[in-house]
Amino acid sequence: MVKKYFYRRNLLEEFLGFRLQQTAWNARGQFQKIISHLGLEITIEQAQVLLSLYKNEGVSQIQLADKVFSGRTNITRIINGLVTSQLIRRQKDKTDRRCFRIYLTTEGKKILEQLIPILDNANQMLINAIGNKQHQEILQSLEDVNDIISLFFSSYLEFQS
Repeated sequence: MVKKYFYRRNLLEEFLGFRLQQTAWNARGQFQKIISHLGLEITIEQAQVLLSLYKNEGVSQIQLADKVFSGRTNITRIINGLVTSQLIRRQKDKTDRRCFRIYLTTEGKKILEQLIPILDNANQMLINAIGNKQHQEILQSLEDVNDIISLFFSSYLEFQS
């Protein structure tokens, strides 16, 4: 059975998950170049956290991890770096002593004032290159694939049990 798959050319490239990850890594790399070109000393992961906080200040660390699709250990590392760089601050929750709320600092907001227009312009250039109709179709297809994956794998795991 494995031999049948072994002889197929470009097997890896046929896997949708691989192609999605490849596209995401390419986009992340290009956006990181833009950030570095601006002279900003932040990573794309840190930029994602700052951008997420732009509209969602005061979220908990766990909510932030979910928002930027990061694990709890990884989000702690990212937040620590941003706190050290004085781009965000932690504040203890008033009702839950175990919880911290995350807020942008003035410096963090200044970084976003530089970053948002540049990233928005780069994103708009991409949309212009592929066309608005195709852009909307891609977004819808990605949403559909995401829903199907969630449904399929939860059903698959139930079936395997």
